[in-house]
Amino acid sequence: MADSLADEARRVARHVCDHPDRVGLAAACIAGAKFSSRLPAPLALIPLVALPPAAARALPSGRVRSYGTFLAHTMAYVEAFKLPHRDPESQRSRLAIDSVIKADQRLGGGVAPNARLQRLRRRPRVRAVLDRFFGITYFAWAAERHVALIWLFLRHPRALPRAAALVSAVFDVSLAIQAVKPSAPPWWAAQQGFLRDEPLHRVTVDASRELPLVPQEHADASQEANPWAAWPSPHTATSAVLALALLDVDGRAAAAAGAYAACLWVGLIYLGEHYLSDVLGGLALAGAVYAAEQAARRPARALVRALGV
Repeated sequence: MADSLADEARRVARHVCDHPDRVGLAAACIAGAKFSSRLPAPLALIPLVALPPAAARALPSGRVRSYGTFLAHTMAYVEAFKLPHRDPESQRSRLAIDSVIKADQRLGGGVAPNARLQRLRRRPRVRAVLDRFFGITYFAWAAERHVALIWLFLRHPRALPRAAALVSAVFDVSLAIQAVKPSAPPWWAAQQGFLRDEPLHRVTVDASRELPLVPQEHADASQEANPWAAWPSPHTATSAVLALALLDVDGRAAAAAGAYAACLWVGLIYLGEHYLSDVLGGLALAGAVYAAEQAARRPARALVRALGV
């Protein structure tokens, strides 16, 4: 495997040297993405949208291109996630608050599932265990998809492009939905007094202070890049679609990813990060993206054969 990776590295180096123009374009898009916060929103979208295809052109075909393009997409997504909150007044005018609370109360039999789960925190020992467990699960989300994709990179490179594309598609669709119809998370609703009858705490803040090597979370919404991007839950959707993608490759890997995803979904509710309806929306999104890809696979292959690509 070491020889294979060394050969891959040499191939990438040759490709980069042979195409300095493509590398320059990708570098310009990266710089544009990093400085997109200083551009008007419509202009900021240009380098963000251009970054993944520019990265794909700058890298040779194969697994390096697949993972490199995914990294470029991740960078673009992180910056694009902030754009809707640039105009908080406009975003606030479209914000779903009461409707989401009422929906979750119906799902929870009159009491929001967040409040039901947080009743477990009344016992100090139980609270300590659950805070740490679900805190670790929550903060592991950012690394989980990369761990899975790197495993595919090393063990099943032919499956990597599809898995990366599915996760990227889920991110894109969730971002588009949240831009059109922003939704407040439960912790924000509780802070603003919309959950007066159901005390709710953002447990993620406490967990981040107790766990080493994790970013410190803030209870202050003004510290968030976009606090009104709750439905559908991208945490739920990406972890679910990744488990589905792994199921087509390795049952044991899919089982591990599925077990992690299930813990994450419960954790999102317990921590106060998402409503149950956010989680259900994320599951629906993952299922829809996966089903759409499955349905499009056969005609896409037929088109490729017809074009002789």
